[in-house]
Amino acid sequence: MQPGLNLAAPTIEAIHCDLLRRHGVELNVLRLDRIHASVHGNKWFKLKGNIEQIRLLGPNRVVSFGGAYSNHVYALAALGKILSFKTTGFIRGGIVRPLNPVLAFAENAGMQLIAIGRGDYRRKHEAEFLRELLVDFGDCYLLPEGGSNLLAVEGCTEIVDFLQWPSNADVTGSDSGEGEAVRENSARVEEKSEAGGRRFLALSCGTGATIAGIIAGLERQGYGSEVSVIGLSVLKAEGYISKQVQYWLGRLDAQQPLGNGQRSAVNWCIAEDYHCGGYGKSRPELTAFMAEFAGYSQIPIEPVYTAKLFLGIFDMIRRGVIPRGSAILAIHTGGVMFTQGAA
Repeated sequence: MQPGLNLAAPTIEAIHCDLLRRHGVELNVLRLDRIHASVHGNKWFKLKGNIEQIRLLGPNRVVSFGGAYSNHVYALAALGKILSFKTTGFIRGGIVRPLNPVLAFAENAGMQLIAIGRGDYRRKHEAEFLRELLVDFGDCYLLPEGGSNLLAVEGCTEIVDFLQWPSNADVTGSDSGEGEAVRENSARVEEKSEAGGRRFLALSCGTGATIAGIIAGLERQGYGSEVSVIGLSVLKAEGYISKQVQYWLGRLDAQQPLGNGQRSAVNWCIAEDYHCGGYGKSRPELTAFMAEFAGYSQIPIEPVYTAKLFLGIFDMIRRGVIPRGSAILAIHTGGVMFTQGAA
């Protein structure tokens, strides 16, 4: 724990509804959104290793990138204020005033906000562009968009320490056999679940860093095929998250090989059918689902990440992709400030 931060342990809450009872599936939620008022969800785990480096190196300021409703920008600004380091956020597109709640919070926390055109924003990984962009910032610490670097992925391995399934999660039953034929992507989920048992871990994905860290953490702790991990992409970018997960797992394995260098058998896949049009986009069925969800759970969800997570989970249960007798642990990665809008 960093000085100045008062982090709470995440809790696990059960969800009960007719759909879950009919299909014989248990659904619990790991509430990472409750660990801190401003630095909640997966953001603390992604930032903690970087914060240690920032304290060690003592840069003039920390610079990063994000959209107008970025969870990462919000959390970084909060940490800058709490831990007394300067922050700058390059914000994709224009900065419209009055500021939306996310950018208003960031600015009030002391973050310098700089608009960057979408064309230039796409160049944020180019070394020459970054040198030109940061020439006036002197000795700064650069964090990529979303805070997703190797330190972030390593930090997310620690999320595994908080995973718990109910005592009857080992009970198995026959498949429901209900539902229409599933798409190829969902069939991969089912195939892997059959091989890997009936414990599922599910979370929404935007960059692949968090799920990669969780997969690596499961492997390191010897879960093997006991758990099947489902990442639900919030992006309309077929194959992108899977490639990112493979990239980060390769980087982690090169840094800390497991045994003889072979990765243990944690089953994982990315479901790409629940992005509702892409990042920050919505559809009527997502809005309707959020209203339905509020009828049987007080857990707050938002349309960019967590609503799509639960929309996908419930759809896969309904169609029998997640079979009867399963126990699901969904990871609430925060982002409730997105209820004000999306970009």
